[in-house]
Amino acid sequence: MSSEPENSPDSAPAHRSDRMQADKRARLYQAARDEFAAHGFRQASLNRIIGAVGMSKSSFYHFFRDKADLFTQTFSAAIAPMVDLQRNIDIDTLDRDNLWPTLLSMLHQSMRIVQERPEIVIAGRMFYKSREDPEGAALTGQFLGASSAWMSRLIKRGQAVGVFRDDLPDDLLIDLLMTLGMTMDSWMLAHWDQFDQAQQTRLGLAGLDIARKILAPPDGSGS
Repeated sequence: MSSEPENSPDSAPAHRSDRMQADKRARLYQAARDEFAAHGFRQASLNRIIGAVGMSKSSFYHFFRDKADLFTQTFSAAIAPMVDLQRNIDIDTLDRDNLWPTLLSMLHQSMRIVQERPEIVIAGRMFYKSREDPEGAALTGQFLGASSAWMSRLIKRGQAVGVFRDDLPDDLLIDLLMTLGMTMDSWMLAHWDQFDQAQQTRLGLAGLDIARKILAPPDGSGS
């Protein structure tokens, strides 16, 4: 779920919710994550969310435009550490020797972050549950678009340094990797509590290995 929305904190003015007391905002986001994860976006009840933290509607609308705004801010806050991890990779400096080691290091770091922050798991579940209805799919689309754009840059860099295949259209490679990533993501999130940390990490590594096989040049020169 390394997704960076277009209105990420570094690229947009501060949100009105930043003026909330930190503990109250944290409790609101927790209630929102639980509600969206259980019911998806359309069926989630704003009344249940604000009722869980004793917040009035007038107070809610002072800080958020609507339920969609709450969804976006809740998800963005949860995945901020993952966005930072992705942002810290300077794609333009990747070369034949360090590209795959860098991605491997990123995977290990991302797994540790998720294992230490259970709110990211709930945010992931709210993301995929909300994609089951058109409104939720539209909301989550901005995050997928940012991931796709980042992946496009990575693919072009990998091709330029001879590590990734260039015999297929880039948009096909992106679709293949996005499908793989989302399939792995949603399955792991659904079964997360069934595995210990070592097993969770092994699953993540298996996903990266599959991606590496998809991206490998046909002549094997990128391995």
